[in-house]
Amino acid sequence: MPFQERQFITNVLRAGAVKALPADFGFTIMTRDNINAMLPPDMSIEDCEGSCLVETGRNISADYVAQARVGLYGEKFTLTVELYETISSKLVSSFTGRGVDAEELLGIVESRAHEFFLICRGNEPSPYPLDAPVDESPKPVDESTNIAPPDSAPESVEDSEPKILVPRLYTYAEDSSMVAQKAAQEKASAARKVAPAMAESNVRTTLIVVSAVTTVIGVVGAFFADYYAADAYDKIPDNKYQYRDNLNDIRLAQNLRTVGIIMGAVGAVGLGFSIFF
Repeated sequence: MPFQERQFITNVLRAGAVKALPADFGFTIMTRDNINAMLPPDMSIEDCEGSCLVETGRNISADYVAQARVGLYGEKFTLTVELYETISSKLVSSFTGRGVDAEELLGIVESRAHEFFLICRGNEPSPYPLDAPVDESPKPVDESTNIAPPDSAPESVEDSEPKILVPRLYTYAEDSSMVAQKAAQEKASAARKVAPAMAESNVRTTLIVVSAVTTVIGVVGAFFADYYAADAYDKIPDNKYQYRDNLNDIRLAQNLRTVGIIMGAVGAVGLGFSIFF
């Protein structure tokens, strides 16, 4: 089977892991680049099987490691997918299948991958319904029919790339895109916390300024109105017309003084409220 076809089956199996083990549940699915970057220069992940694969997963602090192998038995391709728990080296999940081409193996992977990876979640409920319609063609083949006789061996075996699952606890295993997304979320969260405080500070500053201006205008206005009323009161009229004008000036000044006193009082209350509360 060509490498490109095996690589695509690998990608579909990894996509099944992402769906069954979402990041909201604390899982991180490592990509091909993640795995290769963390391996020693002289080690190839395709050369590892069984205990070697488990040891490799343990060395990079993975909790689970999955591997799919494509082989040839008779005239059909065989597919064996295994999931190991690295801490105990136990095989915790597996499935097999056969097909005449990569398309049939792909159908088996699509129908079995979700349930295959759910064991990593223990008793936690799945966010995706298991009874969702899936493509059942071709039908998964019973595992008992895929076991080769003891005295025979596959003619050839080609390993597809394994998938290694790492919990989000190991932050160094996250790729750059996930780190950038996490940083953006933290920045947005901090901005949401700062915005109300900034808005409250702006409102308080505005209230202080308006209250101070109102107080000053009211006090100054009341002072000059009182002075104007006293001046009009001290004038001695020469006739009844001057007397009437003086009386109107006194009344106007008294009204302005009242308005100034009210403005000063309101401004003082607002200023005190904005400072102490």
